[in-house]
Amino acid sequence: MGTFGTGPFDSDGALDLLDDLAARPADSRADVLAALLGRPIADPDSIGREVFADEVVAAVAVVASGLAGRRAGEPWWDEVAGKAAAVLPIPDLIRLVPAATAVLAIVAEPWGRDWTSPDDAVAAEETARRLAEVLSAAG
Repeated sequence: MGTFGTGPFDSDGALDLLDDLAARPADSRADVLAALLGRPIADPDSIGREVFADEVVAAVAVVASGLAGRRAGEPWWDEVAGKAAAVLPIPDLIRLVPAATAVLAIVAEPWGRDWTSPDDAVAAEETARRLAEVLSAAG
């Protein structure tokens, strides 16, 4: 797994998630996201073993991006918009908000502590904060 930035789609795992969602039929994408978001909620110890924080943050960002649409100053919103994975119906996105909010609270800390640079840790924390803000506005 390679991570190359503090945005939610700045890792190989996150980009793989977008590609996986884009390759699936539109009516199955919400279920895939629900399963990924639910795993760390059901078993927080699964983080780093069965599911990786960068993938979970990316799943949260898919939900948040679909709800927020295109926002100025958030270059990663375009990452989702460029993939078919961003096209989830609003009712599916709304249904995923509680799980996305809960799991972000679980994975934000492990994701944030994995950075070797203090500046990167702060940037990752800011990304998590912006995601939580969008989810909160939608919830």
